[in-house]
Amino acid sequence: MGGEATFETLCTLFMTTATRCRLYGVKHPVTLTVAKDFMRHYQELTAAGRPLKIVVSGDELFVNDEALPLRVGAVGALAKRLASRGIGFLELRAGLSLDELLAFCVEFADTSGGSVKSQSHIQLGEARYVPKGYVNPIEAMRVQEAVGDRRDEVGEEVRELEMLYRHVKEHLEVRVQNFEQLVVAFLGRFARQFNPLMNLAELKQHHKFTYIHSTNVANLVIGLGLGLGLEKRDVFDLGMAALLHDVGKRFIPEKVLEKPGQLNREEWDLIQKHPAEGSRFLLKQKKVNHLAVVVAFEHHLHYHGGGGYPRCKPPRRPCMPSQMVALADSFDALFSQRSYHRRYEILEALELINDASGFNYNPWLVDVFNRYITMSLDPAEGGDAKPGSVMAAN
Repeated sequence: MGGEATFETLCTLFMTTATRCRLYGVKHPVTLTVAKDFMRHYQELTAAGRPLKIVVSGDELFVNDEALPLRVGAVGALAKRLASRGIGFLELRAGLSLDELLAFCVEFADTSGGSVKSQSHIQLGEARYVPKGYVNPIEAMRVQEAVGDRRDEVGEEVRELEMLYRHVKEHLEVRVQNFEQLVVAFLGRFARQFNPLMNLAELKQHHKFTYIHSTNVANLVIGLGLGLGLEKRDVFDLGMAALLHDVGKRFIPEKVLEKPGQLNREEWDLIQKHPAEGSRFLLKQKKVNHLAVVVAFEHHLHYHGGGGYPRCKPPRRPCMPSQMVALADSFDALFSQRSYHRRYEILEALELINDASGFNYNPWLVDVFNRYITMSLDPAEGGDAKPGSVMAAN
């Protein structure tokens, strides 16, 4: 990865190196590629011999006494990860070697709770400060529609889905056969080109945000299912469930869905009704597969079984298809709304999802999803994934 060396870019590359060390090991080409990118940026930022001193304090992260807000992105993800590992001070000194970086990243990314030790050119201090009020913004991105000014041409599938959803809202009816034809088209596309990133449309500030996002989620879930080697019938049902997972939002006032900025308590209460409303609506439809009903109800429940919405008594862990849709939904919401530079933003989106692994998302599924996306990111970094190949990575 080229480009100007900035601290935010360095954070993205550092977090990505750590994740790849865990997923692939330190000798794998996809790990070494991003680690060497980190080293180039790090050497540029420390060219004058001055170290990078990083301290988390309150809701800010200080880099050599310059305060950076813990907003969405790699800086916030790094601050949260440091605090979770009991690290309040991190100093990257000039002279750091690639081997030192990889050795540190292996420990830093370890999810078993092992300690993280200093290296000769990486010095650590105990956590004296913990980020206050740092709220993961993924949920808001998943439910608010970022309507904007872009009106460039969209694909035929997007136009078809827009028409189908308008029919749902106006006639309270799901045209199942038309939804099925869309899924068949998606499956045919993967038969020609399996790379999932080739099938994603960038949608930042597009006035057809909802429909592009839904087709992206369906494409991601279908590709992930194929990569896991699932039967075509099961992948087809997954695709249908993905296209219909947010149907309950069609019954929420548009002014709430399209509101810029934060939602108030009453608006959030409305938003949180859409999974139950959607599943209740789908239950009344003829020929809708039961999986779509379940996914519509569960796609905002947290993996650990005690969070998200709707509130379930007793607490309920979502089924695997719902977990897959939730993961694809989050990834596309993060990537698509921030897709200024495709490669960096994809890696950044993956890091934010990794940060919620084990709580919001199934950690095994997160690791598989990381492989699925990064294997397709760049042929030079691991090649194009093929159906049934995701679990073959090690």
